[in-house]
Amino acid sequence: MRRTTSEGDTSGTEALVYDSSRRRPGRPPHSDVRSRILKAATRQIGARGFEGMTLQSVAEEVGVRKPSVLHHFPSKEAIRQAVLADFWEHWSHVVPRLLQGAMEHTNGFEKMIGELVAFFREDPDRARLIIRETLDSPQEFRRLFRAYVMPWLVTIGNNIRDGQQRGMCHAELDPEQHLLQILELILISTAWGDLVADGPASAPHESTRHIETLMRIARTSLFTERLPRSGPSRRRSRGKRS
Repeated sequence: MRRTTSEGDTSGTEALVYDSSRRRPGRPPHSDVRSRILKAATRQIGARGFEGMTLQSVAEEVGVRKPSVLHHFPSKEAIRQAVLADFWEHWSHVVPRLLQGAMEHTNGFEKMIGELVAFFREDPDRARLIIRETLDSPQEFRRLFRAYVMPWLVTIGNNIRDGQQRGMCHAELDPEQHLLQILELILISTAWGDLVADGPASAPHESTRHIETLMRIARTSLFTERLPRSGPSRRRSRGKRS
């Protein structure tokens, strides 16, 4: 055990923090408690902003005492930094799949958008967190955005330029700006979730509608009519030409 009186101060004698090396049977492992703290903090920051999230509210949502939260994170700011690190770590795992999808000639664009949608729909609080951070900490978010997102935008933007030269993509389109607009659309539509859906946003039919609508908007705004279509559409177009 160790003693603490306030957020991160271990010199006092008021409260006891549980020592993981002496965990009693039935207690959740500390790795699980830590992940639950991060999930609760992500949800609360996304819903209320950083100022609206408190150590006590996180502890209550997780089902532990406040000193247990301090055992994993010495301060409220430390939780915020861990939440952001967790988000960007997950993002780093997704980016290689995004790039792979964008490089494929067959359904590459659909796979890329599908990976983006799946990333945020897996945990809609990710979208709410990012929107909050852009409002509450714009300077820091700009720095992280340039480090984690811009390389992805540039790489896929170059693919779009190649498509413009081949007549597949609209020539007047700004590739990076287009990708940013699609990302913003995914963020906002995911963050709204249940607020605007006819049913629960997690329901299969709502998920399908969401993805199909995003795909249609992204596809039609990017590609020209010269983009190869599915088999039935191609047959109909040949029939018209004959």
